[in-house]
Amino acid sequence: MTRAMFVTILGRISNIDEKACATSKFNDVKAGTWYAPYVTWAAENGIVFGYSSAKFGPDDLVTREQMCAMLKRYIDFEGYALPLSDNPPTFADQSRIRSWALESVIYCQRAGLVQGKGDDRFDPTGNLTRAEASTVLERAVKGILLAIGG
Repeated sequence: MTRAMFVTILGRISNIDEKACATSKFNDVKAGTWYAPYVTWAAENGIVFGYSSAKFGPDDLVTREQMCAMLKRYIDFEGYALPLSDNPPTFADQSRIRSWALESVIYCQRAGLVQGKGDDRFDPTGNLTRAEASTVLERAVKGILLAIGG
């Protein structure tokens, strides 16, 4: 799952107006690409950040901790309040989760969106697979529907 793919999914869930997001501040996100409006939308709304003010890395693979950070920012942006578990188990490799992602990973775990990969490991820098993304996003949509009473 690439960064471009993941923000495109979030943008499609939100049914963004692609024409309103036609330009990009990132040099590596060319106008007219299938993902450009979604990257622009996500960046403008604080859902995703580039590696710098000019580089997004659309073809870079999303790590599991990046996915949690983007998903938490998306949930906050949309104003959803998912129910959270009070005492989720700690991941055995929690010390490997980088500080900028830790709060988001814990949130996603408490919301029941992510689980360990075996031996209670989260694998924060492991690449997010399409299957994992599908599972996490399905859980998120179900949680959002419950939170809004749908």
